[in-house]
Amino acid sequence: MDAKNKSLEIRRHAFQYIDQYKDKILILTGARQTGKTWLCLKAAKPNLVLNFDLSADRKQFKQFENLPSDPPYPVIFVDEIHKLRGWRNYLKGFGDKFKNTRFIVSGSSAFELLCNDRGDSLAGRTITIRIEPVTFREYLMSLEHEIDFKKTFPNAADILCLMPNPYWSVLTEIPQLRNLWERYYQLGGFPELLSHQDTARIGPWLREYMQALLTRDLKDLAGLKDVDRVEQTLHLLLESIGSIYSMRSIAEVLQCSPNTIKSDILALRKLLWGFELPASHVRKSRQIQTGKKFYPVDWILNHYSNSQDVGSVFETAIIASVHRHLSFQNFSRPSPLMLSYFRNYQKEELDLIIQDHRKIYCAIEIKNKAKGDDISKTYRLVEQVKAPYGIVVTGAPGVFEYYREKILHVSAEIFLASLY
Repeated sequence: MDAKNKSLEIRRHAFQYIDQYKDKILILTGARQTGKTWLCLKAAKPNLVLNFDLSADRKQFKQFENLPSDPPYPVIFVDEIHKLRGWRNYLKGFGDKFKNTRFIVSGSSAFELLCNDRGDSLAGRTITIRIEPVTFREYLMSLEHEIDFKKTFPNAADILCLMPNPYWSVLTEIPQLRNLWERYYQLGGFPELLSHQDTARIGPWLREYMQALLTRDLKDLAGLKDVDRVEQTLHLLLESIGSIYSMRSIAEVLQCSPNTIKSDILALRKLLWGFELPASHVRKSRQIQTGKKFYPVDWILNHYSNSQDVGSVFETAIIASVHRHLSFQNFSRPSPLMLSYFRNYQKEELDLIIQDHRKIYCAIEIKNKAKGDDISKTYRLVEQVKAPYGIVVTGAPGVFEYYREKILHVSAEIFLASLY
């Protein structure tokens, strides 16, 4: 395939949910440019598309309340729903009144959609689906002409809590898997970059993306006026990837209060641009339980900072991918899985702990170039937190080996191909 001349159509897991919940009002949330609009147009095929950036579309939507019966559109898609004041009341009213019309709405901030704009409760009437950047598995699903997906992978429903499965070893037999991972890792998980598969687009796309985030989204959704300070906060967070960030230290650098920095970070989270990783709460284990880490939603955004090294980009790629995996897992789980890190008083760390309120499922250590000492240390820390097993994800190709039957040392391409 000539990557620069052909556009790849990305297959998304969320297709099944859009088709499955036809009796509910669907709310699609997610970061900017994760493919919410495209997904709805492709999967639901709406008869009417309204964009609430346009006042005429907002006016047309509000006029539905004057109709005596269902509007002449079986499926209506509303983009940027949060741009209409009182949108909850309208959705509730239309959902109750129009029994033969399906409404699908989207917005670029889950926090805004779920927490703000007080109005009538939509409990029981809606299903909220968070659209993440494209996973490596979804990318592989889109490349059936290059890889035999059906014979290689089990159903996604068979994947539970990152527990190593026998079929993982089958992935080591796929010669093109490494090349596909390197292509995916180079382009990141945003659909536009992946579909065109052209690295020359990354720079212009990233500049436009960040410009829209800072000049439009932060003002419209988060209500912030000093976007220059937020941008500086963002750069400092990117420079500290993998480390615990300090709001007080950032505040001292930018000469403002820690509460101001707290608001800036919350705004970035509101826009689903990034997420925080808290310290784990491992019972009966001596650990430091204060401080958080911050990661962008996709590693391609790391490049917005000029100080990024190979190790921090690789760490972000693995953590962001596991974060997406848990997002899919938690959609159908009654008890959500949580993602955190572990750090003891000797300042030894496990990069990821996956657990719910009752138990730990897995511990993960990320090493771009793992050594023997890294494996043995991970084993000791896994024993300390009493995790049933641990995984060391490495950037080296073709690695798949067990250490003392409890630690799986595995290459990134094999590990990520087994997730959602």
